[in-house]
Amino acid sequence: MATMNVHDGVFPVQPWPGPLPVAIDGRCVIALATAGRTRPQARQLARDALRQVLAGWLSIDGVRIGLPATPGQPQRIVLDTGSANAAHSVADPAIVPCCSISHETDWTLVAISLDGPVGVDLMVPQEIEDWAALARDYLGPAVAQALAACPAPQRARALAQAWTAREASLKCAGQGLTEWSAAPVLACHTVPLLAQAGWVGSLAWPAKA
Repeated sequence: MATMNVHDGVFPVQPWPGPLPVAIDGRCVIALATAGRTRPQARQLARDALRQVLAGWLSIDGVRIGLPATPGQPQRIVLDTGSANAAHSVADPAIVPCCSISHETDWTLVAISLDGPVGVDLMVPQEIEDWAALARDYLGPAVAQALAACPAPQRARALAQAWTAREASLKCAGQGLTEWSAAPVLACHTVPLLAQAGWVGSLAWPAKA
């Protein structure tokens, strides 16, 4: 499996369908154009892409990759590792792939990791009238202060970036969104995604001790 590096602190997003994604430390993010698709159709496209990428990375048949879906729950991955002598068994049975999926108007992102949990989120920046209360209640005082100091023309994008960073971290930690006063402490490393087509996004994975 080929690898690449993060440049300028921004994680690249690779288009799908396309060449087999290149991993960065065992992770990748792919973007699927879903304009004109219903949400169930977008979810199915994401699962199909996830299965195809994992099959390529692990050199196994796609039928060995189970993707059980439970409404309201994160997507799970279940590998049929096969016997030690199987022609298409997983080379390292200890590998437990993880994924995260995020949907937005016209786009779906799929983050895939062979190195533990991962979280991804995307958002189209928009003007929000009560942005200060939203930031204070869900992103914390430090982010709220930074947004207050941000030039008005840049605030919508900065808010979207901060929001996706929080959501990606929560997904990585398996937590739901709560108000800041009750929010858990998250030990996650978060980086912005290389934005395209008018959206911004973030990727998160567990911080190393």
